[in-house]
Amino acid sequence: MGEDILGMAVRYRALIQNSHVRLRSGRHTATFFDARRILCNPMLLKEFASEIIYLIKNRWMYFHVVVGRPPDCIKFATAVAIVLTNLSMSAVDLISSEERKGDIKQPKVEFSPFYAGQIRGREVILIEDVAMTLATLKEMARAIREAGGNLLGGVVVCNRAGDIEEELGVPFLSLINVSEDENWQSWPQEECPLCAKGVPLEWKVDDEKGFLVPATR
Repeated sequence: MGEDILGMAVRYRALIQNSHVRLRSGRHTATFFDARRILCNPMLLKEFASEIIYLIKNRWMYFHVVVGRPPDCIKFATAVAIVLTNLSMSAVDLISSEERKGDIKQPKVEFSPFYAGQIRGREVILIEDVAMTLATLKEMARAIREAGGNLLGGVVVCNRAGDIEEELGVPFLSLINVSEDENWQSWPQEECPLCAKGVPLEWKVDDEKGFLVPATR
C-alpha cells in the first residue's frame, strides 16, 4: 500500500526527493511532501482518502466525528467522512474545524461554540496531513478534549515526527511513515550537510508566495 501511494505522490509532484528545501521553520531537508498537491487534485484526494479509510475501518468500529484542521485537512476529513457515512456503520455526522492563532511554532486551536457543542460527548477521529513536530497535533488533541470530545485516535498522511501515539496517548496511524528514514531528516541551516557540500537551495516554503516556490523567488 505505502509504495503505491508514494509512487502516486512522486508522479503528481506531491513528493520531492533528492532536492534541497528550506522549510517554513527555517530548517533544511532533501525530501519534501506537499499535501496541497493532493488536495487540489480530486482524483488524487480520492485515492489518498481511500487509503485513510482502509486504516480507519481496520482500527475503529464506531465513532461520531471526523475532525480536520483547516484549511487543508478539512478536505481529507470531508472525503473520509462522506465515504464512511455511506459505506460503514460508523456514525460520521460532522466535519469540524478550528481557528489558529499565533505562528506555526505555537499553534492555537479554538473551536467555535457550535462545533464545540457538536464534539461534546462524542467519539472523535482526527485527520492530519503532515506531522513535523507534533505541536499542531498536540494542540488539536487538547482542544478536542477540552471541548468534551473523546479522542479515539487518528490518521496522519505523512509522519515525519516519530511516535505520535506515545505523545498523544491514543492510537495514531500513518499512511506514509518516514520518521526513521534518514533521507527525510531535516537540519538547522548551520548544520545542513547539503549546504556544507555547496548544494544550492532549490525550493523554499513561503505561504505568501504560493507555498512551495523556487528558492530564487
